[in-house]
Amino acid sequence: MLIKALIKDTIPPLKFSDTVGKAITWMEDFHVAHLPVVDEIGYAGLLSLQNLSTLDHAQLISTLNAAVFEKSFINENRHVYEVMKLMYDKEISVVPVMSDDNKYLGIITLADVIQYFSGTGAVQDPGGIIVLEVSANDYAMSEIAQIIESDSASILSSFISNAPDNKIEITLKLNKPDLTRVIAAFERYNYTVKESYHQSDFVDTLKSRYDSLMNYLNI
Repeated sequence: MLIKALIKDTIPPLKFSDTVGKAITWMEDFHVAHLPVVDEIGYAGLLSLQNLSTLDHAQLISTLNAAVFEKSFINENRHVYEVMKLMYDKEISVVPVMSDDNKYLGIITLADVIQYFSGTGAVQDPGGIIVLEVSANDYAMSEIAQIIESDSASILSSFISNAPDNKIEITLKLNKPDLTRVIAAFERYNYTVKESYHQSDFVDTLKSRYDSLMNYLNI
């Protein structure tokens, strides 16, 4: 999915003529830790609540040191996965979106991304979750898929993350809620199954974590 479908224009950008106090108030009101600054010259960068909290609230944004502006943004035609990576790499809560001709279009918030993924088939479709731990040198998705398909199951989604000691964790959403035979097959092939969830367990866990995050964002 292209990120242009997630752009939010209900949170207005700041201007150079605004004060630090106004920026802080807006961040608190909109439950975000960053806001973009846009003026006649176009997109100038992101301001963070952390950087502004120690400044004089009456100070104009136009007088701020250029070093406090985070220059991150993303093009409207990029994929939503790239928004997640940018948020993680830069530790930002919103991502400004620019058009092909460098016009500011709006922002995407962390809550927007979470809501999008919570509504995808990878989350909503019935099935179960398996988390494997393998050596990075031994990782082969083709073999993993073959083991799963040998039990007449299919992979709905997969996610890979780094683990200690040159290992990786592979989180797999399968289209079968009963994972007993699939887990047994992985163990026969000497795979380490770190975690497994039946559909109801996973949905309850995901909903609990999502509700906790939403409560945090609304503080």
